[in-house]
Amino acid sequence: MRRSEDVVTEGQRPDELNRYRRPIQQQILCHPDRLVFSLTFDQQKVWIKRRPEPKKLFWHRLQKILAVVLHAPLLRPTVSTGGAESLRHEADRLARLRAHGIPVPDVILCEPDFLVTEDCGAPLDVWLWTLPTIQERRVWLERALQLLLRVHAVGMVHGRPMLRDMLIEEGELTLIDLEEDPTQFMPLAHAQARDLWLFMVGVAPLLANEMEAAKVLAQWRDSICSETQRVLRRLVKTLRPFSWTLDKTLARHLGRDLQRAVLANNAMTRALR
Repeated sequence: MRRSEDVVTEGQRPDELNRYRRPIQQQILCHPDRLVFSLTFDQQKVWIKRRPEPKKLFWHRLQKILAVVLHAPLLRPTVSTGGAESLRHEADRLARLRAHGIPVPDVILCEPDFLVTEDCGAPLDVWLWTLPTIQERRVWLERALQLLLRVHAVGMVHGRPMLRDMLIEEGELTLIDLEEDPTQFMPLAHAQARDLWLFMVGVAPLLANEMEAAKVLAQWRDSICSETQRVLRRLVKTLRPFSWTLDKTLARHLGRDLQRAVLANNAMTRALR
């Protein structure tokens, strides 16, 4: 990982880094509401992520209560505490994953106010909608799941592995946005089960029904470690009465996110039998 004093492009001196800092700082001043944006330097597109603000809200306090009541550590809120340290932590996690051979963007600069990473393609969720058949989508969703399981195999987690947090370019997948680190709040198996549950929430709407979604997880179920499977089964079982009630009584009135969660939980119930 390159620190702020390191070289950004080959042959560049450290004192030339201001050439990169100034345009970024200018964009921040002109567009204070933009937390993520892209710029081009020497025909190379890069992405700038600004220092996040603390995200803890009333809902997160409610999550803590639910985690205790339901005896489910993986329901604990895992949002970033914000500030410069959150950017440094994300940069360090990217470096650790890269060291394990996991495809992640190269970190170009890590400053107290922003993080700069290379461009690695289009968001996977947007790209998948361009595929004409359910079968083609399922192939790529299984590849995305394989990539997530590679992260788990080295004893790490993504934190929020939604399909918008994966990129595709020339047939290669890359993981981005590792701001959240659930292992700071819960055991590893719980954090990995949470990863899988969130991933399936993104998978469900791209396929025809819960049976198709279940096939994605069922295909790679044996690659999930036994403790993570146990935790995931318990979570799905705990949520099943809620998802059944919502599905049978309020389906037409649910928001999109709740509809996806219900569909995903039903699919995981099938896949983990």
